[in-house]
Amino acid sequence: MMNCPRVAALVTEFFEGTMGAINQARFKFHIWWCKDCRVHVEKMEGLVDALGTIPPDEDIPEELERLSSDFIKQD
Repeated sequence: MMNCPRVAALVTEFFEGTMGAINQARFKFHIWWCKDCRVHVEKMEGLVDALGTIPPDEDIPEELERLSSDFIKQD
């Protein structure tokens, strides 16, 4: 069984697709079952999506600032 600290530690591995099949199944089951972790993963996914769309020489949009501060507050 996967726990909340383990999910937080593995979220990057999950997004990168480098997690083994057993851990991926445990991870997915945990975020299905645990609302707090599901929200954490969704916020992290939104942050990753937003960061992937900003050219490196541009200022960070206000919406991204809000997302990242919400994400940091939860941790």
